[in-house]
Amino acid sequence: MTRKAVLFDFGGVITRPMSEMFAPAVAESGVDGTAMLPAMLAVFASEDDTDTIPHRAERGEVPHADLLAWADEQAPGAGLMLDPDSPHFFGGRLQLHDDMPGVVDDIRSRGMKTAIVSNMFEAWQPAVDRVFTYRDRFDTLLWSWEVGLRKPNPAIFELALERLGVAAHEAVYLDDFPAMAEGARAVGIDAIDVGDHDKAIAHLYEALA
Repeated sequence: MTRKAVLFDFGGVITRPMSEMFAPAVAESGVDGTAMLPAMLAVFASEDDTDTIPHRAERGEVPHADLLAWADEQAPGAGLMLDPDSPHFFGGRLQLHDDMPGVVDDIRSRGMKTAIVSNMFEAWQPAVDRVFTYRDRFDTLLWSWEVGLRKPNPAIFELALERLGVAAHEAVYLDDFPAMAEGARAVGIDAIDVGDHDKAIAHLYEALA
């Protein structure tokens, strides 16, 4: 099978695992992680695309202040971790994974196209842009807040395919949340779950062979 494009999630795929950044941020903030973590996972790793405040924030439909208020309702002080102006902002801890620039360059050297398909808050974009030093190596960037769609809604993957000019069976997608990968599979894209980067990269090259 000829592959023509590889699509990537950003947080946890292009970056190091989100858990490596989240846990230290919780510890330093003093927020009750036992209350906050289940609430966050229930929303951000959900297989649903709903009209909850967090999902609306990811689609760019509500002010970031609404998200911070929602987070504080889940665990007092949790909004600080989602606030780019806070010293406890966990998004400020994003670190690119050491192996991913080489993977992206290799894919492009094979004549394939690349894309980012990521759920993202508009308020987080400056922090992402600061760390994402090789974003110019992607043919298109689909941030949920910009396109008004969020994973796992299959429509965001359909839009990515349209922008790249490829068919679903010609693409591969990598995501660290299984529910989001299912959104890609729903439109016929071969999706790889990223739990361990080394294994995921190996699976990617198997899919490209």
